[in-house]
Amino acid sequence: MEDEKKIMDYTNDNIKQITVDHSLVEEMVQTGEIDREDMRFHPNKNIITRALGASKNVVPDYFEVNLETDDPIFMCSDGLSN
Repeated sequence: MEDEKKIMDYTNDNIKQITVDHSLVEEMVQTGEIDREDMRFHPNKNIITRALGASKNVVPDYFEVNLETDDPIFMCSDGLSN
C-alpha cells in the first residue's frame, strides 16, 4: 500500500497544505467529531481511508491550484515516522 502523501505550497514565507488527507481522523475533523488539534494524538490517527493497492479501483483527487512562476511545491509522506 502507498502511504498518504501531502502536497504543500510555499509562497511568501507561508507553507499551505494543498491536498486533503485520506484518513479517518481527517474525516472526523471534516464532520466536526474532533478538532484538528486532536488529530495528532487520536488513537485512530494511522487509519488511512484511501490507498493505492487496497482495491482494484483507484479514485484520484482532481483539483486546480493557482501558482505563480517559480512557486515551490513539496510532496511529502507522513508515513515516515510515528
